[in-house]
Amino acid sequence: MNRFNWTYIDHKNERHHVGLMHGAQSGNLLVYCNTDILIIDFQVLHSHTYSFFIEEEFCELSIEKTADEQYLYSFDLNTEADTPLNRYRKKLSKKHLWQSLAFLAGFLILVFSLTISFTYWNKYNNQHQFAYGNGIQGRETIAQISIDPESEGKLVSYYFVANGKSYRANTKFKENATPFFKHGMPLIAGDEFVVKYAIDDPTINEIDYNRPSRKQISTYRNRAIERHLAFHPELDLDYCSCVADIAFKMKGINGLADLYFQRVSEEENPKHNINSYKRLVRSPKFTQRVEEKCWAQ
Repeated sequence: MNRFNWTYIDHKNERHHVGLMHGAQSGNLLVYCNTDILIIDFQVLHSHTYSFFIEEEFCELSIEKTADEQYLYSFDLNTEADTPLNRYRKKLSKKHLWQSLAFLAGFLILVFSLTISFTYWNKYNNQHQFAYGNGIQGRETIAQISIDPESEGKLVSYYFVANGKSYRANTKFKENATPFFKHGMPLIAGDEFVVKYAIDDPTINEIDYNRPSRKQISTYRNRAIERHLAFHPELDLDYCSCVADIAFKMKGINGLADLYFQRVSEEENPKHNINSYKRLVRSPKFTQRVEEKCWAQ
């Protein structure tokens, strides 16, 4: 008589003892679970599989006859059959799958966010150290202002060449909404200023709007002359050029800004406006120099 026992723990964590008694000569078979008899069969002298339920679990007990007239016994759970418990399992499995995918997606997003944040922080930290000269080597060159006509609000940017490669950086300014810098003149496409960039990484850079190039200073002079001549058509170009040169010698670029904004109110431009222009041209020093240098031309 062949005897086999299995212990099955169901989804409720309850134990079930499954036993088998099989007469190898007679073929008589008895299968029981705990104290309940599940199967009684006779003359089982060949391979066969029996199916039965233990509570809600669909179970299979297999008898396999080998070539040497021996018997192998196995007890398995059929989790593929269409039963209420298996349907619940599949539903729960899908739920766990989605939860796992959601967790994985969240984890990847977190890793990506941390990577981006670290990269941004590292670049910001380098930019901060660079801006304040804390150990990062920099080099200077000339950057040119560019205004993208296709962008919303016509954003102002600047570009420069470093190590044989062109770099572009955006600013927070928009055309016709640019601030008035210390020198007093507004930003216009094509303006040139000194930019400092990190030698190892030119994407770390900072433009200095208060350090126009020599060419840019000449451009400011020409703009002031053109504006002054437009407001005073009775004067000639040589005289207006002389006035601009005196304003520049007395106040630097701020003097040119006074000429440029001579018809602007204080509300529009508190620093350079019609009143600052009048103070300049009516000052004794300015008047004397104009009489000495400009009227004599």
